[in-house]
Amino acid sequence: NYEERPFADAVLTWRLIDSDERVLASGVREIGDQVIGPTRSVGKIRIAVPVDVSFLRATLEASVSAEGRSTGNRWDFWLVPRSGARKCPDNVVIAPFGSPEAESARRAGHSLLLHAGADGPMNVMLSWWALGWGDTEIVGAATRPHAVWGSFPVEKFPVPQMLRILKRGMPMPVEGFAAENVVMVTEGFDRCFANLAVKTRPDGGREALVAGLDGVSDLPESRVLKAAVLDWLAQGK
Repeated sequence: NYEERPFADAVLTWRLIDSDERVLASGVREIGDQVIGPTRSVGKIRIAVPVDVSFLRATLEASVSAEGRSTGNRWDFWLVPRSGARKCPDNVVIAPFGSPEAESARRAGHSLLLHAGADGPMNVMLSWWALGWGDTEIVGAATRPHAVWGSFPVEKFPVPQMLRILKRGMPMPVEGFAAENVVMVTEGFDRCFANLAVKTRPDGGREALVAGLDGVSDLPESRVLKAAVLDWLAQGK
């Protein structure tokens, strides 16, 4: 509360909604008198999310009101189901980018999930005024719509919820992929990096390069990303 006077007998109202403003959970709590500043805890609430919710972007809205006055805020969250690992389709091969295994699978006409640059700890850091990837070589990022994302809640600009699976991508241009094949790119001071690129070969096989995106670990969002990419690849020859 940074208004002109304290709140007397304040009430906290909150709700968790999806992108269609469907209410997933909500509640009301009396929190008593609230003085002007500073930031402080007014209580803890455990939110139970319906078990049938798929991977989605949700928003938590909260407001404090009293005597006809109110103040509030909102925060975005990702709700990730506790799903098991996605089995690799029979017509898809998972292999490191540029490896002999990848070339062999390509000659055999298989679709390919090519991965690179997902090893090591998370190298993305958030601070109050700046967003930096490791040594701050990366200064921006963007995505574009594509069927390869599936149910993964991607947005035009990668959000903080994506940071623990986002790492340095592959410097562009990437051999075998044109610029128009790239559906996620990070930008450096003097170059760009491909994080996700997809294409369909003349023989009907599909290929997806996942570089600097953790789509191979056991993190919930990694499993969902991998499942989405595999589903798209499985529709190839």
